Amino acid sequence: MPKIAAGAASTWHINLRASVAAASDEEGWAHLAEVGSLMRKNQPDFDSRNWGYAKLSDLVREIGLFAVSPNPPGGLRVKNGLK
Repeated sequence: MPKIAAGAASTWHINLRASVAAASDEEGWAHLAEVGSLMRKNQPDFDSRNWGYAKLSDLVREIGLFAVSPNPPGGLRVKNGLK
């Protein structure tokens, strides 16, 4: 996987964090599917495949900015900051 340069990634990092915050529940967790929808709405040119990751979940896990947890009904949930 390619390394993500801080300067190149700063815009989408900000948008990704904002999307997680916007989709978060009262405990700070957001469904990753909803975060992906917000990202496509707010930054239509964002695509995790441009950074070498087939899925947004792979990218979110790799960059290490979010806590990631299985969502009980299915899918994943994310939270700003690490565990």
